[in-house]
Order: sequence, then C-alpha cells, then structure tokens
Amino acid sequence: MACDARAFWQRLEAGPEIDAHLAFTDERVLAGKPDWVTAHRCDEASIFHLWGAAIAHCTGDYVAILSPYLIPENGWLEAMEDAANTGARAYFGPVEEAYGPAQPDIIGYLVEYCHFHRPLIGNHGEIPGTNLLVRSNELPPRDILQDEGFTKTNLLRAWKKEGYQPAYVEDAIVIHQRPYDGKTYRSRRFSHGRAFGASSRQGMTIAGLVLAVAKSVLLPFVRVERIWARVRHLAQLRRTVRRHILAVWLAEAAWSFGEFIGLATGNPGDPRALD
Repeated sequence: MACDARAFWQRLEAGPEIDAHLAFTDERVLAGKPDWVTAHRCDEASIFHLWGAAIAHCTGDYVAILSPYLIPENGWLEAMEDAANTGARAYFGPVEEAYGPAQPDIIGYLVEYCHFHRPLIGNHGEIPGTNLLVRSNELPPRDILQDEGFTKTNLLRAWKKEGYQPAYVEDAIVIHQRPYDGKTYRSRRFSHGRAFGASSRQGMTIAGLVLAVAKSVLLPFVRVERIWARVRHLAQLRRTVRRHILAVWLAEAAWSFGEFIGLATGNPGDPRALD
C-alpha cells in the first residue's frame, strides 16, 4: 500500500546532516521527498527487502527505524539525538493516536500501538517495531541486509530472549496516521500473523509445535485482553476500545488465524502482501 509521505518529511525537521534513505516500489511515496533523502527503487520487493535496502545504505553509528505512517512530532529528532549521547544499544519512543474516539481510523492504532501510548507504566517489556533508534552494530551485516532483507521481528525476538529492553525516550513522539478499511486491514493482519507464525515455528520441537498450534485457537481472546490491560487505566482509550471492540476483536482474530496457518504449515505466504 502506497502512502503520501509529505507530512512525514515536513515534521522530521532534519536536513543534509542526516544520512537518510528511502526504499520504495511505488513512486507515490516520493511525493515531497527532500533532496537530501536518497531513494532506492526496489521493484517487486517484499517489505523485508525494502527495510534491508534502506538500512544497508545507512552509514551512521545509529539507525532510526521509522514508518511514513508514524509522523514525528516536533522535537523528535532532537530528543533522539540527545538520548544517543548516553550510548545505549537502542532507544524507542511513544506512539500517540491522530484520530478521535469515534473515527474508525483509530482501530489500527488500538490494535498495534496502544501499548506505547503515554504514560508508559513501568517496564512492561513491550518494544515497538518502529520509532526505534538502534546502534548499527546491533543490525545484520550489509550483505545480509541486501540479500535477505531485514525482519524487525527477529531483532525484537533476540532482544526479548536476552532480556534486553531499549531505553525509553519520552519526548521522541510519533503520531499514528493511517487510514483504516476493515476488510483491507484484516487481510493485512492475517498476512502478518501468518508470516509471524511460520517464523516462530523454526526450531520448535514437535511437542512445542502441537502446543503452539493448539494455543493459537485462544489467541484472539489473549490479544484483546492484552489491549484491555493496557488501556484500562487510560480513560479515553478505554472508552474508545469499548466503542470499537468488535472491530478490534476481528482484527486480532485475523492475526490469530494467520498465525495458526503459519504454525501449522510453515508457509509464510507471499511476503509482498506485507506492508
């Protein structure tokens, strides 16, 4: 799915001093691209190869992993630059919503990003797949990035396995701004769940795989409960989840069914269906 990234570039408040790279398949994402951003065309590439192509060309000590659907708030760059002076391996910032409680467009935010709404309560172990600043030596070598692409899930999974939590930067805020269409969104959630399930299957014992497949039947309820546990102390988001609970449940059911298929078959589906 292509998007108009002009708002993203306008709010980034960066310039030629930043080594910025954009990998794309659809030229519509070039709208408003500043001259100091280097674009890399990748025809028929999956989202993993787009990430890999962009990151492989980055030369800084740190690499920012961002999405054009998550618009930096004023001060994002300064906050991340200040944080990087402390020398941590990685940093992440909060993700806020752009839409009002009655707007269906907020559903994608509730499903994917409400865990990163301010205030973050303690160290809840959640790490976003974007709005990340990562030390470059945490990332795969350039040849692997170019040949195999970059999968954020693998990075986050490795951090969780070792118990590492990136440092939280309160003022490095991005705003989720992505239009919602129910059928399209549920299809996308299914595709991502399937890819996640197939990758999770690797290295599992037969017993572990059977247990994981069986548990996936309960996943929609587990995932919705996690969303509720996050928003129950945030009055407005709590009311918003109640308003859209059926759409939230259906989105999580789509992911869960995809994860079930990925676990059961080991087939991740067409990676070009992911965005």
